[in-house]
Formats: sequence, structure tokens, C-alpha cells
Amino acid sequence: MDTIEEAVDHIAAQFDDGFQMSDVWECVTSAMQIAEEFEDLEGSEKKEKVIQILDKLLDRFDLPGPDWLTKKAILWILPSAIDKLVEAAQGRFDF
Repeated sequence: MDTIEEAVDHIAAQFDDGFQMSDVWECVTSAMQIAEEFEDLEGSEKKEKVIQILDKLLDRFDLPGPDWLTKKAILWILPSAIDKLVEAAQGRFDF
């Protein structure tokens, strides 16, 4: 995928039957997989790409509660969640 909009379209299509809050983690992992395709980007740039994708993607869904508040909460925890997912994928996360 060449653009953020293409990535958003691709991920949003997975939830044609409706979006649930538990789906947010599937969105994050899908966005991370897409960001990995950008080989010319460094880790922090890929992280920013994931955040940009999720920012636009969440605008497409009817979120529980006030949409703006739910989106803000998700985007607030997203950077730390990405870091932990990367650590886990690299085997550096102790369970």
C-alpha cells in the first residue's frame, strides 16, 4: 500500500459487519503489518505511520461513548501499546 488512505480502506474492509472495541487490537496489528512494508522507514517512523493509520481509521467507525473521547483514549495509549507489541515480537517481553 502506498498511502495511508489505502491502508485505512484495507483495514476498514475487514470490519464491514461492524466494529467492536475488542477489534481495536486487530486494527493495530494490521496497521503494524502494513507499516512493516515501508522498508525505507525507521522504527519510530513506522510507529508514527501506525498512529496515523489508526487516527484516520477510527474516524470511520461508530465508537462507544462520545467518539472523540474514545478515539482520544485509544490514541493516548497507542504509542505504549505499539512499543510493547514490538518488544513481545522481538522476544524482549517477559510474561
